[in-house]
Amino acid sequence: MWLFLTLACQSTPEVSQSEETSDEVSSQEIVEDVPKVIVPPPQNVSLYFAKAVDCTSNCTQKVERKAVIWNPQLALDALYNGPLAAESGLRFISCQSTGAKVQSIEGGVAKVQLMGGCGGCGTQTVADLIEPTLLEFDAISVVQIHDPQGRTQLEGVGVSSRPGCLEP
Repeated sequence: MWLFLTLACQSTPEVSQSEETSDEVSSQEIVEDVPKVIVPPPQNVSLYFAKAVDCTSNCTQKVERKAVIWNPQLALDALYNGPLAAESGLRFISCQSTGAKVQSIEGGVAKVQLMGGCGGCGTQTVADLIEPTLLEFDAISVVQIHDPQGRTQLEGVGVSSRPGCLEP
């Protein structure tokens, strides 16, 4: 232990700035050696939100946004964040759910599980917003939405489905 303290307390001689070594690298060389990161340009992405509460037909509206990175889970997260201030007159219907997670995407079928609760909606539900939003992805042709307990009405069938708790 004493040896350690003795070595740690010894000072090293200072090297003056006028002393140059052949190992020095100029700042220009350092910058040129840094790998370049290419950020793709933003792409147009789509979300679907509900129109006003008193809407009686065609009650969802497609909203276009720009994003550099976009995937089905990011789409669901953006959906649950709701419409932007500039997207006035639109709303998000949660039906007591607090979020949704993509469980899998296989053979064009996206399985999504609602988080939190499920229910309390009228004729228009969160499923009416999730399904068209996810169908915007080329890899998805069917959306099966499951309640927080993992149930949906048409399990295993190659058609879109929603849980019973989202029925009016």
